Amino acid sequence: MSSSRDSGELSEPLSSRVSFLDSNEGRVGYSTFDFEERKKFREARQTVTKTDGLTVVGAIFFIIGEMAGSGILALPKAFSNAGWIGIPMLIICCAIAGYEGVKLGKAWQFILYKFPDLREVRDPYPVIARESMGPFMEKVVKVCVYITLFSVSLVLLILSSDNIYNFIAFLTDKPVPFCGIILIVGFLLAPFGFFSTPSDMPWVAYTASASTFIACIFIISQTAIEGKDHEWNSTYLENNLDECSPPRPVFVSPCVTSVASAFGKILFCYGGMSVFPTIQTDMKRPQKFSTVVIVSLTAILLMMLPVSIAGYAVYGSDVENNILDQLDNHSLMTQTANVLITLHLLFAFAIVQNPLHQGAEAALGLDPVSQKKKCIAVRLSIMVIVILTALLIPDFGVILDLVGSTTVTLNTFIFPSLFYISLVRKYKGELKVSNHEDAETVSIGKPEYVLHIIIMIIGIIGGVISGKKAISSGFEMKPPCFKNFFISPGHVSH
Repeated sequence: MSSSRDSGELSEPLSSRVSFLDSNEGRVGYSTFDFEERKKFREARQTVTKTDGLTVVGAIFFIIGEMAGSGILALPKAFSNAGWIGIPMLIICCAIAGYEGVKLGKAWQFILYKFPDLREVRDPYPVIARESMGPFMEKVVKVCVYITLFSVSLVLLILSSDNIYNFIAFLTDKPVPFCGIILIVGFLLAPFGFFSTPSDMPWVAYTASASTFIACIFIISQTAIEGKDHEWNSTYLENNLDECSPPRPVFVSPCVTSVASAFGKILFCYGGMSVFPTIQTDMKRPQKFSTVVIVSLTAILLMMLPVSIAGYAVYGSDVENNILDQLDNHSLMTQTANVLITLHLLFAFAIVQNPLHQGAEAALGLDPVSQKKKCIAVRLSIMVIVILTALLIPDFGVILDLVGSTTVTLNTFIFPSLFYISLVRKYKGELKVSNHEDAETVSIGKPEYVLHIIIMIIGIIGGVISGKKAISSGFEMKPPCFKNFFISPGHVSH
């Protein structure tokens, strides 16, 4: 770390007159700096705004592209576990994720103003943990973040392979080995991992977001069509005109354990929190990240709710883990949605892998510019490990529940509040920004403090209960691909 940080030369915002709160008496005072100090602060301010990088719109699309796909497909199943309680659960979890994302972004922004030399770090979330709570918490967060990213990669790989399996079955009606598809898709995705940072692949984010939005329209439309068929068949069944017609959907009353299971699935939808600081760091204007979080999560919620409600309303508690598996596989609308959502999953895989690769390179002390061959070898090695793990555990539902209730809960519900509170206490009485109109003091009132505590309690209780449920479900997961690699009928992800 540079000497400027140790000596505290750049520890104040950029202004000739900076207000501060007296921590003992609560009075406002002023401190005047000389010209040289003001110049240093001005230079520090410039390090926070980049001349290149992601725009606000680009960052919004990156978050949508990274978070929206796999969670949307699994949400109808979450509703089948929680019942109609799933609607307020989804909205509340989105609101909490948005609030926590904003606070996490402000924590990182404050750290950048305090220590501009941290501007180019490749793993900002662990750095936030270190600056707020020390080196031990940095290690804890690294483990949680990398487990989350690795697990999300697994889910995306298995789910995209599942969709490709269904599409091939639609085209040929011939049996193909699902595990072989995982292997092929994994290696085809490997080149996408060679991009250095998110700003190097903006087209990935735009394509992933657009394909998800259009796919949601097709999924809702096909679900509505099949819902009308169910309604028509039920009428005939009631009049004994067609005894072979399917009955109306069954809605099982939720219990504590089923709602807890839904909590894990819903939280997994917001598992992208671990890459938020990475995206913020790559922005031209990271101070605008709060806007990015609010807009992107609102857009994701508006896509999630209709798909979840439609899927649960039509199929009830018998809906599959992947809503696409429930829809008529011979419908052109279903397969169009399948192709679009798979396109999203493949590109989201590239987005999620990027911070995982950067973290591994940073841990090994590799320079991506001067040591390109070694970095490529590391990224390929990670890809091989992901593929082998997917072949070992080809059941994305189990992974989704377990990760959603553990590391995602920590990264989304607990760590942001914990770190923000710790930073405020550590730097109590200091301004976050200069004497601009939107200048904010780093302080927490009692209502906000209570809100942070409530959020963390919800995360702990929900995570423990859903984690227990996920572990018990893990004993029922499908056999690994290594046992029957070339078996195709009734493939293992269903």
